[in-house]
Amino acid sequence: MTAPGPLSVPTPPDLPLARTVEMPEHVGYPSGALSLRFAELTVEAEEPPSAVPVSDGDRTIVALPPLVVRARYAIDARPDPVATVDAGGDLSVLPDQATAPRSADEPDAHPEWLENARNQHMELAQTSNGRSLLSTYDQHKDVYAELFDQSQSTFTDDIWTANGGTAQMAADTHEAVGTGEGVINDSAKTYPDPYSGDLNSYNVNAFVRQNAVAVYTLALDPEDNPTQGKYYDAVQAVYGFAIAVNDTRNDKTSTTPMTRDDVYQAVADHSGEVSAEAVRSRMAALLNPFSDDVWEGWDDDERDLIREFHRRARAGREALRAAAVPTALFEGAGSGRVAGASAVTDASGAVRVELPHFEVVLDDTAWTGAAAGVARDRLNAAGFLADLVRDAVAERLRAAVAEGDPTLLADPGR
Repeated sequence: MTAPGPLSVPTPPDLPLARTVEMPEHVGYPSGALSLRFAELTVEAEEPPSAVPVSDGDRTIVALPPLVVRARYAIDARPDPVATVDAGGDLSVLPDQATAPRSADEPDAHPEWLENARNQHMELAQTSNGRSLLSTYDQHKDVYAELFDQSQSTFTDDIWTANGGTAQMAADTHEAVGTGEGVINDSAKTYPDPYSGDLNSYNVNAFVRQNAVAVYTLALDPEDNPTQGKYYDAVQAVYGFAIAVNDTRNDKTSTTPMTRDDVYQAVADHSGEVSAEAVRSRMAALLNPFSDDVWEGWDDDERDLIREFHRRARAGREALRAAAVPTALFEGAGSGRVAGASAVTDASGAVRVELPHFEVVLDDTAWTGAAAGVARDRLNAAGFLADLVRDAVAERLRAAVAEGDPTLLADPGR
């Protein structure tokens, strides 16, 4: 009598292994994220079933024949650029030693900036408006974190680090806010524009970056023309804040010098109201940048800037998505043997399958290079890989037993 054929097991979800791993030259990008993908998973009885059911109180137990689990797998890579900006800290440009694939722990570029920011956070929290401002940021901080994720958006490269202006503004802001004596938006100082490289005032540069944040944030949304959702709400918050800043008589055409204490006072004294119509007007232009009837209240330079940011943000998003198609670095087979499995049926007829611990060993003899070493280390450390496969196999066996599949259960009349 021949052994029964294999049962196809639904493959577990891809298992992330590691990020920012050095890639082999043929892949075409220097740093990637690794994941394990099962292309095929089967379980098969090594021999025909022969065990007969045994009653145990309210349960019926049947021993399953020895099983072999087989798999086809791939170790996939997707582009995963190493962060060049400390998005989890002070948003400063990271040093070279922190921006290589598989680097060690990344040091804080400017720990004193972080401490200063924490101090300002505590000071703002002393007033009702300040707490409201911080709360609004907290509502959308996950979206803003996506904006600085270089695998999700080109904002960091296109805007934040372009021409070095942001770093200069950050340094001057840190100095003015830290001492409390200097003017934050000193009109005598100029900074390079991230788009053109032209030297402009603090206020002009803040205006440019504010619109860039809005456009690039909206481009994160998978919908082409979203009118709701977390990205839309985060952009509304950006423009609501920008409109409130205008109440201090600061915009891209005029500067009212403000110290740290002036900012605190302006926040505390603000009415807390922002024109909903003004926000809607800005959102209309952002959602339909190539329409001609949405630019009331904007000048031609602002319109052209928004349109250019829109083109760049969409082009960057599409390029990242196109590059995210996985490349199979390594492919092969794996197998594992299971002995001592049993199926248990309770009084209600519900079936469960009890499996002993087993491992599917992947053939990694053809793996070479830095990515191979990282993948091996992660798989050896990932004890839950066995659990993923075990759960998938157990569920497939449970369904087969419940259906009375003859590949697992002996013919009771034999």
